[in-house]
Amino acid sequence: MARPPRAVAALLLLPLLLALLAALCLAALLVRPAPTGAEGLLPAARRLMDEAAAWAEGEELSKWAHRVLKGGKSPVGLVGDDRPEWKTPLKRGNPSLPRMVRQGANRVKFERNVNLDDLMIQYLDVAGGAGRGEGGPRIFCSVWTYDKNHDGLAKAVWETWAQRCDGYVAYSNVEDLRIGAINMTVTGPRANNGKENMIKKARLVWQHMYRHYLLDYDYFYQAGDDAYLIVDNLRALLREPQWADPNAEGVPLYLGRPMAHDVNLGVMNIGGPGVVLNRRALHLLGSRFDLGHCGLGMAGWSEDVETTKCFKQLGVIPQDTRDTLNRELFHPFTPSTHAGMNMTHVQMIEHGWYTRGSYSLQDGFDCCSPHSVSFHYCPADLIYKLDEGLYGKSVSGRLAQP
Repeated sequence: MARPPRAVAALLLLPLLLALLAALCLAALLVRPAPTGAEGLLPAARRLMDEAAAWAEGEELSKWAHRVLKGGKSPVGLVGDDRPEWKTPLKRGNPSLPRMVRQGANRVKFERNVNLDDLMIQYLDVAGGAGRGEGGPRIFCSVWTYDKNHDGLAKAVWETWAQRCDGYVAYSNVEDLRIGAINMTVTGPRANNGKENMIKKARLVWQHMYRHYLLDYDYFYQAGDDAYLIVDNLRALLREPQWADPNAEGVPLYLGRPMAHDVNLGVMNIGGPGVVLNRRALHLLGSRFDLGHCGLGMAGWSEDVETTKCFKQLGVIPQDTRDTLNRELFHPFTPSTHAGMNMTHVQMIEHGWYTRGSYSLQDGFDCCSPHSVSFHYCPADLIYKLDEGLYGKSVSGRLAQP
C-alpha cells in the first residue's frame, strides 16, 4: 500500500532536522563565554599570544611604531583589562621636562647640564608599607655574576637592593661571602666570563632555587648583576589582586617585561630587567629541568628565549605587567635611556628591536610607571645613586650570608 504524501515528506525532512539540531548543539559549545578570573587566565592569554605574534610580524617599523605611540591595546595579559592599581600616592610628583634644542630636521638634544637619571629619581616613587618584614610576600632574589665583577657590580647590588629581599644569593664562578656569592660553575669554554653561556647559567640558577628554596619563599627573582630592583615596588605589585588571587589558587605566574619576539615564539619575557616566578611556576620549571628537558646541553646567551620556550610547553606564558595607564614596570635600559628615547624618539630607531617588540611606547616620563620595578644595564655608580635617591643612605637590617 502506498504511503501518504505527508508521511513521505516527513521521512525526507527527518535527517535534515537531526542535522540542524546537531549543528545548533555544536554552535552552542563553540560560543560558550570565555572563562574569567584565574580559571581562564592561561587559556585566554595563550589565545592572545598567538594574536600578538601575528600583530608584530611583518609590519614596517614606522607604521607599527606610529600605531603603538597612538595607544594600541596590548595583545598579551590577563582576562579583561585588569592592571595594577597603586594605593600609595606619589610623594615627589612629576618633575618638569627639560628644555630641548633641535639640531637638524630629525635630531633633538637636551640643553646642557640636564641629568635624566636625576629627573627620573624625582619621578620614581617607592610603595609604602611593602618593605622586608612588612607583611610579605616573601621574595628570594638572585643575580648571576663572576669574579671580575665582585668588587664592582656585585658589591653594589649586595650593599643596596639585595638587602631588601627576604633571601638573596649571587651565583658566581668563585665563592665570596662578602657579597653573598656562592660558586655555581658551569662547564664549557669561557663559560664563567660575564654573559657567556647564559642558557646554562640561568638553568643552574633556577634549578638551585628549586632544590634549596622552593618552600621557603613565595616568589623568585633572577637577573644579571647590572640590574637595579626596587624591591618594595615588586612586593607591592605582587600583593595586587590580579597576581595575589591566581597565585593563591596555584596558577603558575611568569612575570617580567613581555615583548614580541617572532612568529614561532610569540611573546617572551626579556631577561635584562629580571624575571619573577611564583612558587608554582618555579616548581614546574625546576622539575622540568630535573627530567632533562628544556635546553639541556645548550650553550649561548639567549636564556630568556629558552626559558619562554620551556614555559610555553607547560602552558605558561608572559603576562601584561603594565599599570593602569599602560606604563611599563620592567625596563631593559637605564632610567635615563628610557626617558631620553621617549622624549627625543631618536633612540627608538637606534634600538629597533625594542621599538618593534614593545607594546606601549609613550612620550616623556610615561615611558615608565612611577612605581617601576626594575632597570637594566646599570653600572655600579648608578646602582648606588638610584638607591640613595629613592631610599636615602640607610638599609635597615642586614641579610644573613648564604
